[in-house]
Amino acid sequence: MILVIETSTEICSVALAGLDGVCMYDVISEESFAHAESLPLMVEKIIKDDLLTIPELKAVAINAGPGSYTGLRIATSLAKGLCYAGGIPLIAVNGMLGMAKEAGYNKISGEIFISNIDARRDEFYCQEFQLDFSEKSDIHPEFTSVDFYKKHLGHKVVFCGNASSKIAEAAPENEEFQYFQTNPKAKFLCTEAAEKFQKKEFMDTAYFEPFYLKSFIPLSGKK
Repeated sequence: MILVIETSTEICSVALAGLDGVCMYDVISEESFAHAESLPLMVEKIIKDDLLTIPELKAVAINAGPGSYTGLRIATSLAKGLCYAGGIPLIAVNGMLGMAKEAGYNKISGEIFISNIDARRDEFYCQEFQLDFSEKSDIHPEFTSVDFYKKHLGHKVVFCGNASSKIAEAAPENEEFQYFQTNPKAKFLCTEAAEKFQKKEFMDTAYFEPFYLKSFIPLSGKK
């Protein structure tokens, strides 16, 4: 099995993925920004409840980012420790893709899924996906600006992420825009983790660093 860890936003979650990508178990801590306390206990509980034995663990997968600097660091440290101790590989998965798949899982349909992570003020990180969840763009920073919304007029767009409500507040009225407020969850990263395991797409455990993304540059005339 693969242990999947997600800590990029205010909540953290852990899942167990079979090598076929099926989520065997998942748990979410709803306590905001308590990753340092909650995450080790969640992993320990999995082992104590006999849901996983160390010999069964084939890899550890973590959301590579972007997101909370502290949260990503905590997950990376724990994952590296488990990988070194067990002599197993580290896998980096995409939390943005996971949120788009969660929207699909909840029967929210559209032509384009725009996954988003809040970056405070009127800023957010996002990535666009096609209907089949193939990538339409790289992960990049955006502002809740007129130009951003203009690019998507005429398309049925699903905004999915923890900045969706903020995006909705600044958006012009448009019946083709839908907003799904959520956070990345380990459960929806299981399929990608298993696919990367089968393809042996592993990270260099010693040198891996989360994808923090560059800082925003203030713009004039954003409204």
